[in-house]
Amino acid sequence: MFFSGKHRAAVAVALVYFVVVPVESHSQDWRVAGHLAVARSGMKPGQEPASSCAIENEIVAPIPNRILLAGESCESLPPNVRANGFCGGRGAPAGTCMDEEERVQGQLLAMGKRGETIAHVRAQVLEILQSRNACAAWFQEVDADPAGTFRSLEFFVDENGPLYVHSRRDNQGGLLLKQPYVASVFENAGRHARIKLNANGAFFNRSSQVFEEDPRGALVQPRGIHTLSVASYSGNTPAAQIATLIHELGHVVGRIPEDNDSWDGLSARNTAEVLHFCRPEINAFARRGHR
Repeated sequence: MFFSGKHRAAVAVALVYFVVVPVESHSQDWRVAGHLAVARSGMKPGQEPASSCAIENEIVAPIPNRILLAGESCESLPPNVRANGFCGGRGAPAGTCMDEEERVQGQLLAMGKRGETIAHVRAQVLEILQSRNACAAWFQEVDADPAGTFRSLEFFVDENGPLYVHSRRDNQGGLLLKQPYVASVFENAGRHARIKLNANGAFFNRSSQVFEEDPRGALVQPRGIHTLSVASYSGNTPAAQIATLIHELGHVVGRIPEDNDSWDGLSARNTAEVLHFCRPEINAFARRGHR
């Protein structure tokens, strides 16, 4: 979302022996005189570990003849270790974190159709991050195991999220449009963060009604229908959905800077940075999704 002027929340980053409270980022979109730019970056992470398995993964998970260290996941272990039964047939440590994947999948399926959509997009993003490509390599510069981090994330849908596109005039009389936020999560939230997806944003919808703002920011009158988007991708399409989750992962691991629901365009610039490194993979998997 966008608000007038710069609006920041406190950013929480945990370091050795001290904690700084994190900032939440949001994803949106804005247009100036017909030029569309998406500002997407919102993130709301879960502050507590989702399960005992989550705690073990984050610190140390005792397993016979092997321990799972912080930052490791089954994907990062040597093939001989996986073959010796440390990981169950699901790519997770046998008897411990196999339950983690089942738990996340169960939560998504319990959401119904929207959860199924998230689960499908999540699987595509995991495949991108587990492959050798420029997008995965970009994330590995700040996180040795981005796939493991992404696998640990939880998702929930904000059913009461912003619905309308806001319109206003700039100082030169040009028209500015701000879409409802797409997703949000806390900056540098790390593993087991919770990503919030706006039920009324571009992840699930293709269009929304436009309302004009008065000088105080209140919506005063309708101005037609506007097509929602994530950068150049139309809303509610595989490309827009994949780009959204990769953008949010960028905030989780600190790959892109904190942004918020303002009119400053920083979220759009963050999305452009994500697409600079990940567009080929997003486009390829989006085409597969259509088929």
